[in-house]
Amino acid sequence: MSVKRMLATLKSLFGIGLIAPVALSAFGGFSMLAVNEGGKKDRRQAPAVEEPAAEEPAASPAPAAKGMQKTTVSAGTSITGTISSDGHVEMLGEMKGDIDAKGNVRICGQVTGNVQGNNIEMVACRVQGNVTASAILTMDGESVLVGDIGAARATINGRVKGNVTTREAAVFNQNAMLLGDVTSELVTIDQGAVIHGALKVLRDKEIEKAFENL
Repeated sequence: MSVKRMLATLKSLFGIGLIAPVALSAFGGFSMLAVNEGGKKDRRQAPAVEEPAAEEPAASPAPAAKGMQKTTVSAGTSITGTISSDGHVEMLGEMKGDIDAKGNVRICGQVTGNVQGNNIEMVACRVQGNVTASAILTMDGESVLVGDIGAARATINGRVKGNVTTREAAVFNQNAMLLGDVTSELVTIDQGAVIHGALKVLRDKEIEKAFENL
């Protein structure tokens, strides 16, 4: 179709006398400036094609905080030597030697040697040696210890042949049996517990002196 015929067709349909391209948009749309018979200008904008929004990259998950590793000696396993760990230790087997851990220690087997850790849990175990917890020690009613206990707090429900020294509190539950002395700032003895030894309640300065060599 010729330009003149196209202009004539537009004039008959829309009353437009002249069409001139003005500008092309960046997205393929265009504007037309039309002059009608009355001399008025009419600007019509073709719809612009919207560009899809760019997807933001998914944020990487923050790395999980790494906790202490745990060393487990399984039931039926026997070890002769020393266990020294920066993490936790769980003893389910038999140990002949010392256990020294910066983390927590859980004993469910048999140990012949000294045990040191942060929190120490004794569950149905047999230990011959000194047990020292920098925080809390708990001992259930099926555990037996031949050795001394040292801790900030101790809750005892088993049988102990040795001395118990705590900085803050010592609690003896109803099934506890102690053959030895107790030294602490606070001592609680439940009905049924048996203590055969001396009981000494310390003041602050005496407590610090008692723990100087621990």
